[in-house]
Amino acid sequence: MALYKSLVYREFRLSRSYYILITLLFVLFGTLVLIGMRVGIALEGGLDNDAEEGISILITSIVPAIGGFLSARDANNYKKDVKSGWASYARVLPATAKQRAFACILLRLGFSAFMCLLTFVWAILVRTAADLNSTVPNISMFLAAMALTVLLDSVYSAVVMRTRDKKAFRKVALIAAVAVIGTIELISKLIGRGENGELLDDGLLDKLKDPASSQKLFDFLTSFTFLAICASALIVAFAVYFIIVSKSLERREA
Repeated sequence: MALYKSLVYREFRLSRSYYILITLLFVLFGTLVLIGMRVGIALEGGLDNDAEEGISILITSIVPAIGGFLSARDANNYKKDVKSGWASYARVLPATAKQRAFACILLRLGFSAFMCLLTFVWAILVRTAADLNSTVPNISMFLAAMALTVLLDSVYSAVVMRTRDKKAFRKVALIAAVAVIGTIELISKLIGRGENGELLDDGLLDKLKDPASSQKLFDFLTSFTFLAICASALIVAFAVYFIIVSKSLERREA
């Protein structure tokens, strides 16, 4: 137990400035969106129909999605380890590759739980200020963004963690960044956005032109079923991340 405490504390010391920054950004951005919604609803006289309520829920979901993305991503700790020489020195320490990988996950889970709590508080404030029950979709978007970020970070880590010095890191990090960008571009095309943001035929967004399809999708995205799917996806994403990072560390120790 003491070993995990020391490993998690080390990760936190490297990440603390990043975590403080994104917490402040999350609170600031959430406050601005909340104020904007409150002013807009006051001017309009309230949400008159389901369409306006749906759009408002989608707008509020941007805040937890950003929070999930920022809280789940790596704070460049491995880059710091390479520069300081700790990545090489750690091979002679008692901690195994799996223990070090698990410590990384524990820190992210701990901070993500804190950010998820802030998201829950944000949803309560939205309900109070705008009479909009967006708790379930907000938490779902937070978990979905986390899952996607962890999977992308797994791809990035699988490539970057092959390096042993700063020169190799810079070269491999560029390759990994291109791979992640390519993955995001593929996802964008699947949902129906072209290179210039135009709507593509037969994409997911194109199919949502039909009001009935849009309503079905909206009902699904705001349901507990989607919440459970997002939570399950996050568990799978962390499992994949743990396997990739632990295997990468073991490869370095070989």
